[in-house]
Amino acid sequence: MPKKQKLLIISLIAVFMIVMVTGQNNEKADNKATLNFTILDSKTDQPIPGKLIFLKNGKEIDLGIPDKKFLAPEKNGFYTATGEGKVSIPVGEYTVYACRGMEYSIDKKKVEITKPESNITWSIKREFNPPGYVSGALHMHTLNSDGNCTEEERVTSLIGGGLEFAIATDHNYVSDFTNAVKAMQAEQYITTCSGNELTTDRGHFNVYPLPPETEASVHDPEDARVLFGHARDVQNNTIIQANHPRMGGLDYFGHYDLDPLSGVAEDPTFSWDFDAVEVMNEAVGWGITTNEKNYYPVWYDWFNFFNMGFNVTGVGNTDSHNLFGQPMGWPQNYIASSTDDPAHIDVREMTKSIKEGKVSVSRGIYTNLVINKNGKIGSEIVDKDGKIKVKLKALSPSWAKIEQVSLYANGRKIWSENIKPTTKFKKTMKLKPENDTWYVFRAEGNSGLWPIVTKQHGYDVTPLGFTNPVWVDIDGNGFETEKDRALTFLEKYSDDLNTFNAQLENKDIWFIRQLLGQAEKGGELELSLLKGLLRSEDKFIRKFTFLRLAKLKTPGAKKYLNSIKSDIEDNNVRLLVEAMTSLDAPFQKKVSILRQSWDMKNEQFRKRITKMLSPHEYQKQWHIVGPFDNPESDGLYIEYPPEKEIDLAESYIGKKNKEISWQKIKGDQNGLIDFIKFFDDTRYSVVYAYVNIPSDEELKTAIIFGSDDGSAVWHNGKEIYRDFARRSAIPHNEIIPLTLNKGDNRFLVKVENGTSGWGLYFQLLTP
Repeated sequence: MPKKQKLLIISLIAVFMIVMVTGQNNEKADNKATLNFTILDSKTDQPIPGKLIFLKNGKEIDLGIPDKKFLAPEKNGFYTATGEGKVSIPVGEYTVYACRGMEYSIDKKKVEITKPESNITWSIKREFNPPGYVSGALHMHTLNSDGNCTEEERVTSLIGGGLEFAIATDHNYVSDFTNAVKAMQAEQYITTCSGNELTTDRGHFNVYPLPPETEASVHDPEDARVLFGHARDVQNNTIIQANHPRMGGLDYFGHYDLDPLSGVAEDPTFSWDFDAVEVMNEAVGWGITTNEKNYYPVWYDWFNFFNMGFNVTGVGNTDSHNLFGQPMGWPQNYIASSTDDPAHIDVREMTKSIKEGKVSVSRGIYTNLVINKNGKIGSEIVDKDGKIKVKLKALSPSWAKIEQVSLYANGRKIWSENIKPTTKFKKTMKLKPENDTWYVFRAEGNSGLWPIVTKQHGYDVTPLGFTNPVWVDIDGNGFETEKDRALTFLEKYSDDLNTFNAQLENKDIWFIRQLLGQAEKGGELELSLLKGLLRSEDKFIRKFTFLRLAKLKTPGAKKYLNSIKSDIEDNNVRLLVEAMTSLDAPFQKKVSILRQSWDMKNEQFRKRITKMLSPHEYQKQWHIVGPFDNPESDGLYIEYPPEKEIDLAESYIGKKNKEISWQKIKGDQNGLIDFIKFFDDTRYSVVYAYVNIPSDEELKTAIIFGSDDGSAVWHNGKEIYRDFARRSAIPHNEIIPLTLNKGDNRFLVKVENGTSGWGLYFQLLTP
């Protein structure tokens, strides 16, 4: 075929494709219609802030609604700050839910959106309003840190979700919602104040309230006592709130070795100077529930604290970084207030109520507990007649049923009942406490809250609520804790092991845990206590008892542990115990354990194994080149020239069209390659690091690796690791198994960065 004919045909095909694409785009654009929406308060018949959720054929879809004033859209719906307006969405049939948090009903409609526009009204009503309490959100994010929404959109999601009080808590940034609230004329719906999520390598902590103009405290000492001291210096009467303290990598309690069994911190730099702790975090409820990242329930830590005499307020927060994926108010906090009017909430009163534990935590169920006449949540009462009257109350909306209720006393579940699904529960019971006792009430349901609350990790979110404690002193001599009683027991029986063991037979798990915290570590007494804890049917207690046994150095403990190793149900625990008892093992034994830990789902256990068995010998000498661009955080997946060929004499065009070349650098004395020190432009950037490590033999081994943020690793041109992560670099983020070649071993590491720290740790295990 002649060249001209070929060009003509190619041109015609191109024109045809353009017409087809244009037609498809026009069809897509023409396939939308205007929805004029209204959400009414059925009591006043006036528009009210709320949320509309759209399902198509029973599934969540992306409506593609653009950002708009007074609107906070995301995926399959939007929050509205005014309760009325218009949006453009694809035509079709939908099931639409109108809602406004947990105190309101829902209005479900099947609707058909047709061209050019549709006018649809939903109506919802307030089904309950707990007197003396306002709903509060104490942990959330915006574009000021790593959230995906503006301050206006966040406020819209708050009032659309029925929240009345909110703390702005971006990472190391003091956000202020005041201007957004005023601009939206939303003062009648919400009071806000500024705070800061103090974000460190060893935990995250909300500090509030703060003046809006405050410079965020970003001190990051390893001594938590110093860290909290800096936070207290910013403003008098602040609250320090420990966030997600058992969530892997961000876990304050884990980093400072707070023993899950006894509640005692092994690290002397741990600080008890915090006022609140997140017993629930995110809608899925990390802290109440567990997974490989949240490996122990904060619920148990919290009870340990009370038994030690440390009264810290339990809170629950969404920790939302988006709008629909982590909807505001799931969970939330009911905070004692002298006013129910959101416009007149006193921030100082809120601070005082939170400090004093006058908080009930809710994920769809509001709970309350009153003992006698004046024993309200957060209070301590004296009752000397030997009898107390306990009043329990739980409320939920019509679409979130209460199905189980429980009462806890000094950590023990003393009463529990499955009930017929209801939205209102009340019960009065009379009790005769034998000792000074604190009480917590909990209520929950089994039915999922989808689509009002988005599924989390594929699972339905279910209703749950619990109170902070009421404390009862039965003799007027001050509250005697479980710790106090444990100290008395030890003083009386610890000198005679046989008598001690005989008396221990009659003691329950909660008391033994306090004995463990107060008894001298090591020796036969601790072994007796750990044997006592293995009587527990609770898998978490057994798990950490095995680990505590592995730390004991006595011959009796080692013999006992070896005799019961086969009883360890959890494979992760079994491998960790193996590591703890192999500290003096030959090199290949350690490497074998490390390579096995690569597949561990429990991130915290993997890091503990790595930390124990690592020789802490870092590769400090590198050649690096950068920065390259990291557009929309996709730089990890963009192939830049160093991936194709390593030439240390080569120059490249990097970020902002600047010429960049390889440079030889050395890490610091701790092994960190801190890329911030070598480049001026570090935000949203990519760097490559290269080293050749010769070996005299072929060797099965592993790399102990840490990066900030996502990274990829090649060995002699073959990719052996790649992971996108937003994290701080620590020496043992990952374990990467590999076989070293005899001769050259060329390693290329690619590390991308978001907005803050940027670094690398690299250990190659060799004999």
